[in-house]
Amino acid sequence: MQAEASFKHGEKSQRMAFRKSADSTEYEVTLFDSDNKGMNLALTARMVHLGNFHFIDFGTADADKRKFREIPFPAIESHSFGRIHLEKGNVRIDFLGDDWVKEQGRAGKLELASVRTGNGPVISASTEELRKFALEHAEDKEAFSEPYALSRKK
Repeated sequence: MQAEASFKHGEKSQRMAFRKSADSTEYEVTLFDSDNKGMNLALTARMVHLGNFHFIDFGTADADKRKFREIPFPAIESHSFGRIHLEKGNVRIDFLGDDWVKEQGRAGKLELASVRTGNGPVISASTEELRKFALEHAEDKEAFSEPYALSRKK
């Protein structure tokens, strides 16, 4: 699947490609031209079904599995996740909102283990805690407030 945007030199293209990994447990993802210098971002993605909802977890690419011409970013293992909405040929991912997490942290209402950094809290909860949180907040449009729409291009 690719985001709906055509590439113009000096701009982000917003093209994203998903490829099943060799062991079929995850996807190898490439976000092309992730910045205006044409740098590609390599990720892994796993689909998770919780209750009646689908989520996607993007993580740091496994350098042992993929052959890179460029260094994958981020180099420190990390994850981003969001609720995923699948429709005919289209996908929308509502990512957990950074601003919402910061606001919850400032108010002392963040329900997840986190570490304070100069840029705000970084969630450090276990997988089990994250799954429980995601299920409880699946329909919270304030928590999952950063949409990213994709459509299939052939």
